[in-house]
Amino acid sequence: MTDFTLSNYTAIIFDLDSTLINTHRYPLRASMWILEKITDDVEAIADEYLQHLIRNYRKGIQEVAEGAEYRKPFDVVKRAIKESMTAMNIDIDDALLEEGTHLFRWLHVETSEVYPGVEELLIALKERGMKIGVVTNGFEKHIQIILSKLNLLHYFASMVDGGDVKAFKPMALPFQRAMDNLGVGPKETLFVGDEYFADIVGSTSLGIDAVWVKSRGGNLDEMVAKYGESSRPKLVVDSTAELAQYL
Repeated sequence: MTDFTLSNYTAIIFDLDSTLINTHRYPLRASMWILEKITDDVEAIADEYLQHLIRNYRKGIQEVAEGAEYRKPFDVVKRAIKESMTAMNIDIDDALLEEGTHLFRWLHVETSEVYPGVEELLIALKERGMKIGVVTNGFEKHIQIILSKLNLLHYFASMVDGGDVKAFKPMALPFQRAMDNLGVGPKETLFVGDEYFADIVGSTSLGIDAVWVKSRGGNLDEMVAKYGESSRPKLVVDSTAELAQYL
């Protein structure tokens, strides 16, 4: 039984997508719409295309994290779509590429849903006087739009996206801006996220304790072997709502 407790921290900062908010549907819906405009055989190529898309999106984020010039998430997604089509020898014209990328951005908001138990957790954290923030690599300004749509905005004292600092997690700037906004340091802060590299490696590299929400699967020992013992999170959970057990 772990002795982990949230009472050890002054502030808790969350990732947005797949941590607080379920936005899993929007990439599939947008991708299917684009593919249906191009081919009559969508089902035959959809899985391969989505694998390329995810890989190219993550590559675009990582390039910025490794020192490339900052690109807006819209442009990262747009390039990932184009590169994925090219990898599969599919032509896409500029007008469809632009329209499809706008659809990605619109559906990110339209299909967003709060995970069960998350608002109850936020209420409990607020009642205990904890400072709460959120940091995302997602579309600029969508934190405010999505949290407002879901009536969650009032729980958060800090909201940081890549456009605010011209950087993406795992870079230090997004985490540091959130802590500065909350008036806390690394030792007072807990970060909660689902992407091991962006969220867990990024936060622990600054001396912030982390919780890994393993909602997409993965193996902790493999991740620690890849990124080092210093990246090991304090706790691994299957859902953010499980944190209520550690109040």
